[in-house]
Amino acid sequence: MLQLDNDRALDIPAGDSNFLASDEFTLPEEVQLLAIYPHAHYLCRDMLARARFPDGAEKTLIHIARWDLNWQAVFRLAQPELLPRGTTIVMRYRYDNSSDNIPNPNNPPQRVRAGNRAVDEMAHLWLQVLPVASAADSRDPRMILQEALARHHIENNPDDF
Repeated sequence: MLQLDNDRALDIPAGDSNFLASDEFTLPEEVQLLAIYPHAHYLCRDMLARARFPDGAEKTLIHIARWDLNWQAVFRLAQPELLPRGTTIVMRYRYDNSSDNIPNPNNPPQRVRAGNRAVDEMAHLWLQVLPVASAADSRDPRMILQEALARHHIENNPDDF
């Protein structure tokens, strides 16, 4: 499981109808993408995950234009999607903390930060992947992915032990 997130950026002002949280992670190894699990709470309105391939081409992995908390699920791909080494996974979530957002649990809207409560928010994207082992490289591709992801999280949030 690869997790992209940007909870540290979640400080959504009351009334902000177009707040963006994003994250990007470049794959150090080739993987097969098996499933996608986007996660947010009531203020998220639009979820987008894209793959930016090394040649510059892009492909949407999942886009939920009208996010609803009740849709929280694992979205399994009918066929695995090959993501070559050097592909960047791009996560972009938009939030609406205005009174126009009917699912907003705060009436009137209040400042919202990251957290586990329903009145808090999250910006997570989990990808279930299967690393593709290379016959020319004896290193364990799972360890390479885990180390790269750990470094990514440390770079994004050095205060998180």
